[in-house]
Amino acid sequence: MENYQLSLASTATEAVQLANVTQFDIAVLDFKMPDMNGLDLMAKLKGVLPNLIVIIITAFGSHDLIREAMNRGAYDFFTKPIDIHDLRFILRRAVDKYVLLHENRNLKKDMEYKSPFPEIVGNSPALRGLFDKLEKVASADVDVLITGESGTGKEMVANVLYNHSSRAGGPFVKVNCAAIPDTLLESELFGHEKGAFTGAEKLKIGKFERANHGVILLDEITEMNGFMQGKLLRVIQERTIERLGGNTPLRLDFRLIAATNRDLFSAVQEERFREDLFYRLNVVPIHLPPLRERRGDIVPLAYHFLRQYNTRFMKNLSHISPEAERMLEGYDFPGNIRQLENMMQHAVVLSDGSVLEPASLEFFEMSQPRSNGLGSKLPLSDGPIGNAVGQMEKDMIMKALRAVNGKRQEAAKYLNISRKSLYNKMKKYGLGVG
Repeated sequence: MENYQLSLASTATEAVQLANVTQFDIAVLDFKMPDMNGLDLMAKLKGVLPNLIVIIITAFGSHDLIREAMNRGAYDFFTKPIDIHDLRFILRRAVDKYVLLHENRNLKKDMEYKSPFPEIVGNSPALRGLFDKLEKVASADVDVLITGESGTGKEMVANVLYNHSSRAGGPFVKVNCAAIPDTLLESELFGHEKGAFTGAEKLKIGKFERANHGVILLDEITEMNGFMQGKLLRVIQERTIERLGGNTPLRLDFRLIAATNRDLFSAVQEERFREDLFYRLNVVPIHLPPLRERRGDIVPLAYHFLRQYNTRFMKNLSHISPEAERMLEGYDFPGNIRQLENMMQHAVVLSDGSVLEPASLEFFEMSQPRSNGLGSKLPLSDGPIGNAVGQMEKDMIMKALRAVNGKRQEAAKYLNISRKSLYNKMKKYGLGVG
């Protein structure tokens, strides 16, 4: 028994309306219909779904008609009466062709999205300037300041700078300044001598000393207090440290990479960050754009995580459905790449079969407004993407209600939304609110 998901349209007009809100892979069209013939309908459907595979059925199978159908893009053509075994065979071949075409398109995407740095996935216009800058900066032994929202990949860029530098064979020490209490940060960074304070029972080598002849990454640098900012400024200027409790300067050779998700310039203006330290750190600034400003990279990144978690969880996913791709591309991802990775991990775990479908992405905030790319927001009902997402939202609500026998409280819990939100959505989609 084939596991096809079917939609029926009694007229050509109805078929076009369905194609505008649903991603179909294969269409079986009757040639003779009351409002349009099958070849004209095929042209309209392919205008909406360019990769649609079309099979034409007719009671009048002349050679001229068959030739015209094939020339206009039909995949196959057969005459009535329909033999169910022939139809199953043709549909299986059509599915095989669809999978092959989709895999070829994905291969082309992979080739198109190759970057100069294998660690970074994407080739959007927003990333090309970053690639140019990284190629110049990585080999130059200068300090770097990386800025960008949480989840944009600042640590990944720091790894790129290290891996493509002359210091790649040396140590790479990473410090998350926000994760270390102020009382311990000085000892962690600069080390301490035995007996420097109560509990200092032995010599401790600090992070800077461990990074000698290598690279040190200070992440979330804005979380340092004013005292530590002053100590760091001196270390950067003089390239020397003194262990806590010691009085012997130790000269070091290191490259500093600092990173923050905050606006350092505003922090300076608000006197929360030293201006002289800002200028010392800001020798070469690198800013990472948020994912919503590089939407062309969302699907390639999703495939990257699909392959990664496909292997980890021993799944058999080969591709993401076009509907799910559009859903991903329409989302703003406030948590950026980290959020996309978490979503894909969740989706792979939920998915069965070879195709990741929108149902596996149902943990999206369904009421989240999508960006129109111009800095303003569009409600879900606006535009072709919004129409498709709205239809999927309606389908998910109907599926949830069926699963819990129409109990709205349980359906709202299943969908992870409030009962009031569910009521409003049911009213919006005409789902029997009364």
